[in-house]
Amino acid sequence: MSYKHALALTAFGIGAVLQGCGEDEKDEKDCTVGCQDKCKDIDGYAALTKAGTYEDACGLCIETRLGEVEGQTTPITKWTKVLADALETDATDDQKALPLQALQYCGAKQHEAACGTPVVPVDHVSTKAGIDAKVVAAGQNCGLCYLLVAVTDCATGLTSLTACGNAPNFVCEQDYSCHDIAGAYDDLDPTDAAVNTVCKTCLDAEVTTDTDITGNSYLTAWAAPAEAAALADHLLHCGAEQHASSCASYTPTDELFTDAATLLTGIQDGLCEVCVHMDDLDAPSCREMKTSLVTCGALSVDTNVRCPECALFVFDDDCKTCLKEQNGGADWVAPALVDYTANADYAPWLKFAQCGAVVATTACADRSAFTGLDLTGSSSSVDAFETAIAGITDVKCNACLNLAVLEAGTYALSTFQDAINACAPAS
Repeated sequence: MSYKHALALTAFGIGAVLQGCGEDEKDEKDCTVGCQDKCKDIDGYAALTKAGTYEDACGLCIETRLGEVEGQTTPITKWTKVLADALETDATDDQKALPLQALQYCGAKQHEAACGTPVVPVDHVSTKAGIDAKVVAAGQNCGLCYLLVAVTDCATGLTSLTACGNAPNFVCEQDYSCHDIAGAYDDLDPTDAAVNTVCKTCLDAEVTTDTDITGNSYLTAWAAPAEAAALADHLLHCGAEQHASSCASYTPTDELFTDAATLLTGIQDGLCEVCVHMDDLDAPSCREMKTSLVTCGALSVDTNVRCPECALFVFDDDCKTCLKEQNGGADWVAPALVDYTANADYAPWLKFAQCGAVVATTACADRSAFTGLDLTGSSSSVDAFETAIAGITDVKCNACLNLAVLEAGTYALSTFQDAINACAPAS
């Protein structure tokens, strides 16, 4: 025979089971796996149901494998009693093996609905033992589905969980020794009885083999802030993740992003810097840096670190995102002409400067909007210039002109003429 014994999850009351019966065995009297197909469609193994409805044919097939069950007379009550008996602390090996053997005999298959809704993904494990422990927590129905095929290692466990709809969130090649340290990247003092020794062992091994790091232990390496990027790499290797506590004390003040290195230099907080480096980006953009900092707990960066996404007054989705951040979370809308002799009416255009825009002659395509106006003398009124600017529908050009007037701070005729000279190329 081609089937084999496999040790299953005793926490489900399931012991040694038979797996892998070949097609040629289905006609043999001692067939054990896939001998019938009456249970092939069930996704509720504990209740023998398909989409919540009890499957009579499956129950009858299961009953033939259970024998006499004390005090029970129907297939489903017998099955329920057998499952309960398998979970008893004094259950025999035969009692533990019986439920899965019955399901396999009657052709039960793995189904994506087996692991429940909502799904609680099995995560942060990379050994069969670790997966088994997580599956126990996922419930008996998920466990029965998981064991319907041979699980011998992490890879087969991952495949089995996926087939049962668990959406597992782990990589078999990943070490998760430091997953539970949260944001305590610096709290690995061996003299501390509460230290995560499994994590420390992994990190010490990493640091010892790193020729770029001074010292032969993680604790020693931590004392060298310049090694933050290397430490972050080792923490990632050992399964640590970014944590919302790491940058909680970092509160930048109205900073326009220039590059990641400059922003990191200003952090001056080892925990926060290491956490940000754990995003594992070679050359992060402003938006990527902000996302990483928020993940690490620096919530104020949403408004206090400004991305130059409106440079050259390009009014695209990125620019709109920045403008919204600087506008209290509300979409930025060009203001209507009310009174262009008051700073308050120009203030909304300042948001462009906050997002990196600088007055430049590339903002307006030409000066056609000002045809007929005196751009050098005094024959045209301020009102005429205000009306002409307000009539420009191109946000890029309009923003530059209004920002130039705002930055000048006065509303004389020459201010508007200078704004046109600064934003629109001479013909």
